[in-house]
Order: sequence, then C-alpha cells, then structure tokens
Amino acid sequence: MINFTGWYKMEKQKDPENIFPPPMDAQTAVDFMARYLLGDEWCVVDPIAQDQINTEIVYSILKAYSKSFNKEMRRNKRKNKIKDILRRFIK
Repeated sequence: MINFTGWYKMEKQKDPENIFPPPMDAQTAVDFMARYLLGDEWCVVDPIAQDQINTEIVYSILKAYSKSFNKEMRRNKRKNKIKDILRRFIK
C-alpha cells in the first residue's frame, strides 16, 4: 500500500490548481490512520466484515492515544462492577 505522502502527491497532480486537499474516501482514511497509528504489523485474524474491522481499528486507536476514552472505559467498568454487586444482593 502506498504511504500518505505518496498518495497526496499523486492526487494533487490530478488537479494542481486546486488549493484544497484532494478528497479521500472513508475507507482509505481509516486504512491510513491504522497504518500510521497502529503500525504495519497490526492486523485482525478473525473472519469478520470490513465494517467490524473498522470498529476494531477505531477502538485500538482510541485505547492507545485517547486519555478521555480510557477514562470513560474505566468509569463504565466501575459502574458495571457496582451493578453486578447490587444484582447479587438483590437475588
């Protein structure tokens, strides 16, 4: 797969008069983000659809680079623990 700068130069040559960046479809954007932020070695071995792989990519990027996402995940984990404890006592 071509790197981002190579893609950008190739697309920019198609319309050099345009002052804006060339358009990019969503799947190409997700693929570039995965390559640059997760590395070339990152892969999914499960037999799942591309849409599900995109979800895995977003989750992996957020987990690796977003403090607010990790804080939200810890908060949800604590809430679920409390709910589980309460369910045990109610039964």
